[in-house]
Amino acid sequence: MDSLIARDDSAMLRTLVDSLPGICYVLDRNVKIVLWNVNLERVTGYGPDEIGRMSPLEFFPQNEQMYVAQRIGAVFSAKPPPT
Repeated sequence: MDSLIARDDSAMLRTLVDSLPGICYVLDRNVKIVLWNVNLERVTGYGPDEIGRMSPLEFFPQNEQMYVAQRIGAVFSAKPPPT
């Protein structure tokens, strides 16, 4: 039953991400792109296999990549808010 729920959640998340009007992608803690919407493929011209192998930094000009990498690192090093 749990795997069915996980599949349903995954499908719902995919639908939600694809419905966003802009570009959206999700990174895991290894800074690997694990989910993205169709708009990322349309705008970049890359296919799903290519995007799955790319670093998110590749979508930014080289002179901005260090800043973006620092900001991504800050997100993953931030402590979650208390619940």
